[in-house]
Amino acid sequence: MSLKIALYIGQYRFPLTPSDIGVEFLEAMRAGRHPIGVVLAHPGDIVLRLAHEYGLPTLPLPEELEYPVDRMRRIFEAPELPPHLRAWLDALRGFATDVGIVYCGGWIPPQLAQTPRLGFINLHPGPLPEFTGYDPEKFLILNHHEQGWGTIHHLADKFDTGNVLRTSEPVPLTPSTTTPELAKLISRQCFKALPGVLDEFTRGIPAGTPQNESRRDYVTRRRGHRESVIQWRRDSHAKLDARLRAFNSLDDGMCLKARRQGRLHVVYDLELHAGDYPGKPGEEIGIYRGPGVYENAPLIRTREGVAAVLFGAAVATPFTAVELAPERLIRAAERPRRTGAEFFEIRSES
Repeated sequence: MSLKIALYIGQYRFPLTPSDIGVEFLEAMRAGRHPIGVVLAHPGDIVLRLAHEYGLPTLPLPEELEYPVDRMRRIFEAPELPPHLRAWLDALRGFATDVGIVYCGGWIPPQLAQTPRLGFINLHPGPLPEFTGYDPEKFLILNHHEQGWGTIHHLADKFDTGNVLRTSEPVPLTPSTTTPELAKLISRQCFKALPGVLDEFTRGIPAGTPQNESRRDYVTRRRGHRESVIQWRRDSHAKLDARLRAFNSLDDGMCLKARRQGRLHVVYDLELHAGDYPGKPGEEIGIYRGPGVYENAPLIRTREGVAAVLFGAAVATPFTAVELAPERLIRAAERPRRTGAEFFEIRSES
C-alpha cells in the first residue's frame, strides 16, 4: 500500500539555490515509493519550479503563511476565514492526500494540518524536547555537543511538541562543524528515516511517544540573537570559535557581534592565539601589523590569550538584522590561519 503525500517545504532553510537541502528533499521523496500528491511552497521558491518541471502537482502557499505567528493565529482563529483562504484550503483538500510532511516550515494552522487524511508530520533537525525551536543546529554547536540528530514527530498546535515517531541516526560534530553543514547532515539522516515512518502510516496513525516536558528547552531566534554577542570575560577560545561557526556560516540576519569601545559591533571574523598577554578580557591591547585581511585589525584580550578581530559597523542592539556577503561566510573547509603572533604590536601602556 502506498500513501499520497502532501509535501510542505518551507522557507526556513539555506541557501535557496539549486543545491539547497529543500531541493534535495524533493528529490529524495520523488525516489521513494509513496507518490507526491502535491508540493506546497512559497511563491518563487525553486522547489515549486522544479516540481512543476517534474510534472508534480503544486500549490503555492498563501502569503499569510509568511506572517509572524501571532498575526497568523489572529487570521486563522477568527470566526470566519477570508474567502481566498477558504478557496485555497478547498483546493488543497481536492488533492485528497493521505499524509502531510513539513520540512523547514513555520507554524501550521489547524485548518491546514487537518487536510491530509492521516494528518501532518514534521521533520525537526535537532533532538526533542531539548532543542525546541528554529535554531537547533546553532545551539548544538554553541553547546559543544559531540553529536546531533533529528526528530520526526506528529504535528501539534505548539511548535515541535507532537509525539515522537522516530529519531534519525546521529551525526558527529567536529571542531570545524558549521551550522549549514550540520543542518544538511542531520536533514539527510531524517530523509533516510522517513520511509520507515511512512510505512507505519500504511497501517493507521501511529501513536508515537509523548515528549518529556521536564526536559524541554527552547532554542528560539530571540535566544539566538542574545547568544550572538561575544562575552569576552566569560568565553573560552572554544566558545568564541563555536560562536563564530554557529552565527557567521550562514546569512540569516543573525551574525556574530561584540562590544568595542563601549559600542556593539558586527564581527566578521576572528583568529585566536593562546598565550600570556597584558590587559583584561575585552580590552583592546594592540594592532595586528601583518599583511592580508587582518592588517591593522585590533587585538582584543581574551580569557586565554588574544583575538585578532575583523570588526564591521556598529549596531543598535543584538537583535539588529545584519546581512553577510557570501564571501564573508565561514566555511569549514576554507579556514587557513591568516595571522601570526610575530606581527602583534602590543601597546606598551597595556
